[in-house]
Amino acid sequence: MTKPTIIGTGPLFAPLIEILEPFGEIIITPDQTQESLLPLLDDAIGVVLRGDGTFTEQALNAAGNLKVIGRTGVGYDKVCVAAATERGIPVVFTPGAGARAVAEASIAWVLALCKRVVFWDQQVKAGNWNSRFDNDNKDMENATLGIRENRTTACAIGSPV
Repeated sequence: MTKPTIIGTGPLFAPLIEILEPFGEIIITPDQTQESLLPLLDDAIGVVLRGDGTFTEQALNAAGNLKVIGRTGVGYDKVCVAAATERGIPVVFTPGAGARAVAEASIAWVLALCKRVVFWDQQVKAGNWNSRFDNDNKDMENATLGIRENRTTACAIGSPV
């Protein structure tokens, strides 16, 4: 057997590379397709799935030396967990890894939607300076923020409480 490899289906951050390098050569697939992944699995002892990367039963069959499958982010729906379990290969993921970024982005979008940032950006770029007289922005002070489940919009500012 040649040097063991650890396959990533997307770019890996430097701290992760530092942790994994002692265990094998790190190879990043050129894209997240099975066609790119399968030929790299012969000597793979680990796989790190990023983004839309998937790990099917076919991939498990091609990875005879595999010891672990890691999924960045939350969940492992992109992995054939039943086949991995049958072979005794643990499937791990990183719950909460992106929680801060998601929370920050959510707040940013709430503010952008509520303050109509895109609309005002378009008005300024179009030179519609007088649109400020015809369009009123509501302030958020004393307003109620509601989040609805299963809706395309997650922000609604109600009347003051």
